[in-house]
Amino acid sequence: MAKYILFISLLMISCSSDESFELAGDTMGTTYSVKGYSQGVDEALLKKEIESFLKAYNYRFSTYIGNSELSLVNKAPVGKKLQVSEELLTLIKKAKSIYSKTSGYYDITVGPLVNRWGFGPLTEKGKPSRSEINKLLSTTGMESLKILESAIIKKKDIYIDLSSIAKGDGVDGVARLLETKFKIKNYFVEIGGEVRVRGEKPNNQDWKVGIEKPALVKGSGIQKIISLKNESIATSGSYRNYKKYGDSVFSHLINPKSGYPVKHKTISVSVISRDCAIADAWATAFMAMGASKSIEIAEKEGLKVYFLVKENGNIKEYTTTKFGY
Repeated sequence: MAKYILFISLLMISCSSDESFELAGDTMGTTYSVKGYSQGVDEALLKKEIESFLKAYNYRFSTYIGNSELSLVNKAPVGKKLQVSEELLTLIKKAKSIYSKTSGYYDITVGPLVNRWGFGPLTEKGKPSRSEINKLLSTTGMESLKILESAIIKKKDIYIDLSSIAKGDGVDGVARLLETKFKIKNYFVEIGGEVRVRGEKPNNQDWKVGIEKPALVKGSGIQKIISLKNESIATSGSYRNYKKYGDSVFSHLINPKSGYPVKHKTISVSVISRDCAIADAWATAFMAMGASKSIEIAEKEGLKVYFLVKENGNIKEYTTTKFGY
């Protein structure tokens, strides 16, 4: 799924005994960025460890790699007890929780519909027919995935796609690496626009993140700047990744209920949470639902959410009570 956070250039100020570091590279079909302050950081070793983690992570969760753990699960027969890694099981459990809380608007089994509409690794050409969509809808739904203590069982031939939560979870994984192995307490981690920060910059400055103005082209300006401290933010938008069939334009975000791309007026959702994986998944869920359906759930869950909605040619901002920025 496309993400549209543009982080603000960070001012690297030398102060106290902490040294600044800044690393970047490619991962998961996008880019990553890690910045921070600490004492005696071996940047070469840090970059090696981060990229080793990200390579292994991508190999586990990618649907673009035929023999990844997730791809092997998708190819496995129905009814077979599948022993899976703790990492995969944990991510599926997080997804199942949000699936339940949104009454199925967040669904990691919607992949066949995503593929059929022309997004994802297994695409087909042409606009799908109503009968095709109905057939594919019958193969979706997380109620068809039984979750055991260390295994899962597919009750029917479902296809799991974790792209709506994996980048955020990857951010969380890099953050844990920084904290546990390198004892870094002040950092900024970003993958494909998903961000997690801890601590602060020198002189007690908070980390700042800018949410892009919705536009077809990147770099069109900043809609809102947010200060974060020990938090994560993820944004999902419908305005950049799309397909055109005839004279109609279709978003890459699929409504799991109808099987069609979303048609509501909500064009961007940003969610702030402690864990980036949770923020990532909720942002996708709320984009599938639209602001009008999402706000009640977001308030009930006590979430910090920022919506951008196109109304009468203008972009309006809506927030939950706890957003407070």
